[in-house]
Amino acid sequence: MTLIHCSECGGTYHLTPTAEFQCLTCDHRITPRDISLDGQEAWAVDPAGRLGYVTDPAASLTAMDDAVEDYLTTPDRAGRQTALKGFQDAFTAYLEARTAGLTPAPPLHP
Repeated sequence: MTLIHCSECGGTYHLTPTAEFQCLTCDHRITPRDISLDGQEAWAVDPAGRLGYVTDPAASLTAMDDAVEDYLTTPDRAGRQTALKGFQDAFTAYLEARTAGLTPAPPLHP
């Protein structure tokens, strides 16, 4: 998990009893609504109560699917090794998100 640092002082944010996040260095506070990440990331709180982000588990599953497809359709050894490395990286990111307590959203059925 990559920690989110305070924009005021660079400290780390910690979960408060009011469901806000407070920088322990300067007392700056943010709420979950204030957290803006790109579509491939999701915020999480580690066991110490620190705010951070991980790759969204749904994005990791998609990357694993893509890596398997690349492996099965790539004719050369170097390409298959690259696909395996991509799968490994996506799986590692998936495990990190699961360890942080995140689960992928269930698939939508038409």
